[in-house]
Amino acid sequence: MDIDKAVKLLNARAHPSSHKRCAHYIGRALEAGGAIIAKPRYAKDYGPALLSIGFRAVPKTGYLPQKGDVIVLDPPQGKIAGHIQMFNGDIWVSDFNQHAEIYPGGAYRREQVDYRIYRP
Repeated sequence: MDIDKAVKLLNARAHPSSHKRCAHYIGRALEAGGAIIAKPRYAKDYGPALLSIGFRAVPKTGYLPQKGDVIVLDPPQGKIAGHIQMFNGDIWVSDFNQHAEIYPGGAYRREQVDYRIYRP
């Protein structure tokens, strides 16, 4: 998989704020990088699909993000979809430009939801 191509598409399409389409945008970015991936409906369900295309799980302890890393976050209370994002080398990006921190904002940050890290 070509991470640079995936990140290039993701950066080009990202909005200033969320459009609630993170799973779609990450799936398209992975495809732009050459991955053939079965895209789950919800962001929270992307883990097995990432593993099936060669990503590996990365432990949280001592974690330092690398370009192309993908994080799958559980949904906060009352939500169902969760969130998925990719590190572009500087910040986390999904359907919008986020920050350098793992949590995309709002309830995710307040609740400190659980998440899994995947690396190509």
